[in-house]
Amino acid sequence: MAGCGDDGGSGAQGGGGNGASELEGKRIAFGFPFRAVDIYKPLIAAAKAEADKRGVELLESSAGISAAEQLAEVNTWIASDVDAIVLFALDPQSMAPVVKRAQDAGIKVIGYAENVPGEDGSIVFNNEQGADLIGTATGEYINEELGGKANVGVLSFTAGEQNRIRTGNAVDKITELAPGAKVVARAQANDAGTALKVGKPMLNANPDINVVVANTDDDINGFVAALKSVGRDSDSVWFASYDASTPVLKKLRTGEVKGITAGLPIPAVGRAVVEAPVNAITGRGSTSLNPDYVGVTHETPDLIDQMLSERGAK
Repeated sequence: MAGCGDDGGSGAQGGGGNGASELEGKRIAFGFPFRAVDIYKPLIAAAKAEADKRGVELLESSAGISAAEQLAEVNTWIASDVDAIVLFALDPQSMAPVVKRAQDAGIKVIGYAENVPGEDGSIVFNNEQGADLIGTATGEYINEELGGKANVGVLSFTAGEQNRIRTGNAVDKITELAPGAKVVARAQANDAGTALKVGKPMLNANPDINVVVANTDDDINGFVAALKSVGRDSDSVWFASYDASTPVLKKLRTGEVKGITAGLPIPAVGRAVVEAPVNAITGRGSTSLNPDYVGVTHETPDLIDQMLSERGAK
């Protein structure tokens, strides 16, 4: 919890030796395929601020969520002779040859969110802990507020091991603690638009859904719109998701939605997007970060305000 408000270094710090002159002209490419999600805004802002501080250039991805396009983009970065690539790989195992190609060219590769074969470092979140966190809170809510029974909808995303852990492990924990909770619907979604699209038929077929486990907060925004489209209040569902995005934090604070979102120390993660590859380039300091999640609910207004403040949101 304290890490979320920490404006000092993260777990991948290089100390005072990484001066601007040593890093002059260095370029770091950040392959993040989900730029439409809200959490990307504070993440990239923190990364850019760190890049400016270190005197390096930070390149952003434009490949989107196509694994083929991501591979082509990485090959383009290698051909343009960047100094490091921080990569959220959509298909990590398929990246082994391209990682080797990058390293043979003297380019450092840092896995982001997912480990990649042969990486020089990693920024990988403790997804098992996060899933246990939201699964436990949701199971307890079902037992205490719903009499031990619930109709659960799941909005998952199959790309990447972290996504399977986020929803799969959380659902396992929920049903372990509340055996009367039943998954009645599943759909693929990783953004608000898709969640709205799949949420409407999900609710039409299962109008008694009262718990939703989602891969990302952006799914919540879409599902809230789906609830409204079928005449249901947004607080008639308990949401369990990830990212502690600004819109969902605001919805939790006002009571528009209830539930739990698992948030990361975004300022530290954003800094690590630059710190980890810089440390790999210079050979000094840690090249890894493995932060835990913090649970944020409608009953933790102080923590909500802290996170919104970190992101410059009111």
